[in-house]
Amino acid sequence: MNSTEYVEQGIKIENGKGRTGFEQAGFQLISMAITIGISLVAGSITGLLLRLPLFEQLSEDVEMFDDEAQWVTPDDYALKLTFATPYSDQDKRADENQAKNEDSKV
Repeated sequence: MNSTEYVEQGIKIENGKGRTGFEQAGFQLISMAITIGISLVAGSITGLLLRLPLFEQLSEDVEMFDDEAQWVTPDDYALKLTFATPYSDQDKRADENQAKNEDSKV
């Protein structure tokens, strides 16, 4: 049964727990603040735990974007992410040479 059917049958529906809209908004804002607070504390604890020497630390910024450090990748895997470091002309030439070598193999 939906709310329209309740109204059609003359059944009175009260707002949740007798709160006004303003009071309900206040409860929801407090709930949201508590949720965000819990997530910030939990995230901070997780970040501190991951800094423990028990976990392998990445040595360089470039390594953070290298899948081969943490995953088994295929031999022909050659994704070059350029947002970690500036993309130089030397990198462009290296990519072009690699593409030419791959084209010549086919």
